[in-house]
Amino acid sequence: LNPLNIEAMGTIQIADVVVGAGPLAEKLLGTVQQVRSLLKPDAGEKEYKTWLQLSQQSIPFTIKDQMIYHENVTLVIKDITITTSGAVGFDQSLQMMAEIPIADDWIAGKSYLAGLKGQKLRIPIGGTVSKPVLDKRAVQGLSTELARSAASGAINQAITEKLAPKATELQEKLTGRVSGELDKLQEKV
Repeated sequence: LNPLNIEAMGTIQIADVVVGAGPLAEKLLGTVQQVRSLLKPDAGEKEYKTWLQLSQQSIPFTIKDQMIYHENVTLVIKDITITTSGAVGFDQSLQMMAEIPIADDWIAGKSYLAGLKGQKLRIPIGGTVSKPVLDKRAVQGLSTELARSAASGAINQAITEKLAPKATELQEKLTGRVSGELDKLQEKV
């Protein structure tokens, strides 16, 4: 009987805990800063403390195939909430996904970013516990989406600025014609 072939499941109950950030949390904090800078470059650097808060939560887990699987572990770092799900291997390998919600204040006042409201950035995590590797394609994809949104917003704004005066003029003409026809109809009645 090999003890590494254990299979089990359960739930870990966490009370309010504050812990220091390890390599994975530090990488996630760096990504949060990068995303925040992309969305709100004029805000300046924001220092995220290296202490994580795990509020009261129940974390279901399963141990199978020399992996410990978990779902929805919620970490709070200042005003950022990060949720992770996935697995950590007995060999310390990582197969996880982190979700970071796009904060409203990162997109406030930028109509071209309105499509990001309520969205979450999903970041695949590999590597090991001591040397986690975050998939940079998630941030690159966000950069591409920002460029697309900015271009679309600029085009829509230009169209609105060009067409708004003509639309007002057309609306006035139509209103005048409809009023004229209604006046004629009323005279006949």
